[in-house]
Amino acid sequence: MIQEIRYLCRKYTDLSQEDIEKLVDCSQWLHLAGEVHQGDIFIDCKTRDPDKAIVVAEIRGEDSPYEETVVGKFALKDREPAVLRTLHTGEKTFHLDGLNQEGRSIFQTTTAIRNKGKVIGVLVIEKALGPEDAHEEKKEGLKNPKGEKNENLIPLVDEFSKDGFLIFDLEGRLIYENLAAEKLYKHLGYQQSIQGMNFENLSFGDVHFRDLLETDFLETQDLALGQNYYTIKYSRLLEEEKIIMVIQDTTLLKRQKEALEAKSTLLKEVHNRVKNNLKTIVSLLNLQARVAGDSRVKKAFRESTNRILSIAAIHEILAREPEDQVDLKEVIHKLLFSSNYFGIEDQRVEEVQIYGEGIQVPSSKASSLSMIINELVANAYEHAFSKGDRGIIQIHLQEEEGQALITVEDNGRGFQINQVKKTAFGLDLVQNLTEKNLKGRVKITSKKGKTKISLSFPLEDKGPVI
Repeated sequence: MIQEIRYLCRKYTDLSQEDIEKLVDCSQWLHLAGEVHQGDIFIDCKTRDPDKAIVVAEIRGEDSPYEETVVGKFALKDREPAVLRTLHTGEKTFHLDGLNQEGRSIFQTTTAIRNKGKVIGVLVIEKALGPEDAHEEKKEGLKNPKGEKNENLIPLVDEFSKDGFLIFDLEGRLIYENLAAEKLYKHLGYQQSIQGMNFENLSFGDVHFRDLLETDFLETQDLALGQNYYTIKYSRLLEEEKIIMVIQDTTLLKRQKEALEAKSTLLKEVHNRVKNNLKTIVSLLNLQARVAGDSRVKKAFRESTNRILSIAAIHEILAREPEDQVDLKEVIHKLLFSSNYFGIEDQRVEEVQIYGEGIQVPSSKASSLSMIINELVANAYEHAFSKGDRGIIQIHLQEEEGQALITVEDNGRGFQINQVKKTAFGLDLVQNLTEKNLKGRVKITSKKGKTKISLSFPLEDKGPVI
């Protein structure tokens, strides 16, 4: 028996070696259990198929209905619901109807076998179902859920609801179930009508009936039964002196959540790869710049690398948390940290100051904003100050009534706006990105001691600016 248990567990289950040895230890007590219960005793384990269990050990009683061994055979959900119920939930089941591997009607009482709290198998005590045990006879007098006695309960349960509703009396017997509940238990493998069954054979989530009598409401979250997920709610009806159980199938929501999490993980990886590729491009441009002899070429390379790094800053943030909204203040800090502006070496700028709370901007606009701010800060570094000035650059962030206002100021020498060439690439880039990508406007004021460039744009797209 021991070698058979080990072989079947390794072939059909994902149990660890420690779990398997625990089952071997339990199998040593089967003979004693068989003598006490005078019936057939089995140990079943969950297979890789959630709707199947495998019989790994057995002790058959003197009056066993089995003609041959069932070790190595499967217990199916739609034939032995007690076994699969206990394997999935860890809860005991008492005298639940089923069909054995030879097609005979049986009663099964099941209890979980655990190792360090984890359900690794189920102990099954089984007896043949005789004529005197006919399921319908057991529940005579309990099968009239829509009679006068229960008529006042019917408005509480909608027969067309997707949620399952069950109502128990104070003895813990089921006196009403709606159509959804009926279908659910049939899906879980219950052979007969569940009407009149005991609460302990129908409940999920380690809930005891006596505890419900002392509470008004109880809810269990994300209970996995096979390949489906459920939320179970229990409530005590004081006026009716009944317990109501509501079963909500949350499988679709769970699958959607898992799909979103998988998509989020994929997006993080995509942003991370884009960021790394951009930084590789920057490294190549820096190598090229070092061998360039012309200072104007070196300057062009440095401007290009800063623009690329401004885009990489966005992808670095999105790689960490790929949300629809990005904190602009965080983007600016990342941008200033990674960029290398003209004037840093000769200390033209003493400090870059950032004022205002972080503005949450759509990720679709974040790249354009990062390039704009990079361009404005780079222009201030290069043109606003002379060597050794140690000037101040200020960035102000403000949000009001769905509009974002971003201002970049410096206390440098200033310039004549009408003398600035419209073909100057930096300001032209700022103008185009603001108007076309952000649907916003740019305003420039400049005099000696203060240059101020402001851009405003809607945080949500509302069509083109007129």
